[in-house]
Amino acid sequence: MGCADMEYLGPLEIESGHYPEGAAVAEMAGRDSVAAAVAYLEREKTDLIPTFVRTGTEYGGEGADEENLRLLSSLAERRGARVHGPVGLVDHRWWWATVGRPNSVLSRLFGPWHICVGCHMYLHAMRIAFCLRTGARKVISGERMLHGGRAKINQSPEAVKAYARVAGEFDVEMLFPLYRVDDEGEIGRLLGVGWGEGERQWACVLSGNYLDERGSPPPETGALDAYLDGYLVPVTVRILGCLARGQEPDYLSVAMGVLSTLGGERG
Repeated sequence: MGCADMEYLGPLEIESGHYPEGAAVAEMAGRDSVAAAVAYLEREKTDLIPTFVRTGTEYGGEGADEENLRLLSSLAERRGARVHGPVGLVDHRWWWATVGRPNSVLSRLFGPWHICVGCHMYLHAMRIAFCLRTGARKVISGERMLHGGRAKINQSPEAVKAYARVAGEFDVEMLFPLYRVDDEGEIGRLLGVGWGEGERQWACVLSGNYLDERGSPPPETGALDAYLDGYLVPVTVRILGCLARGQEPDYLSVAMGVLSTLGGERG
């Protein structure tokens, strides 16, 4: 099945347990995610389950998913691995309630950069929810600490540790095969094709929202750890806990409940 036939499912709509033992969930977002899956296959041959997650903020990626899936399938086949049909995942209520709706409060408490970190947590958490339904226990992510020497706050060591910590709460292992790779040549070797950063993928309408007029990120003040520990991790763990019990989460109630412990406003 190609991407054109793919139905996007909510966390509780995923069919339970029908993948081989040891199958790994492959993040499909762009160049680095495909390269990460290939890097993992070079270390361990396993089945791959390609997953696409939507946030509602994407634009301009028409046709990219199909092309990238074909490339991953070809590269995996050369390494003797099987790629299952793609899976689409989405829950706009989750993103809205935990990232969009509390934006004014979270920006006041922690700074404007929180959106990108919260969005990436949502992307990872949707795949963790997929694991809870199917029994998969590994998620391969293309997060990288540096991109040609440039750092992104949503891929900072603190953020990546938080993503892995949440996954670990549910016995899911987050794998970051390329996290310390800053060599564009290595990415090219894994992919075997010319593929520039940011090409053949969906863009985000909020990209760079936390940069100043010179394109610089805000200074580090310790707010990232406070945001992760005080808000994002507990919110995500509570939501996934509901899903693990087969319950429909009240996303907004969870988010506002955690905010109330931080002195955030309700309403």
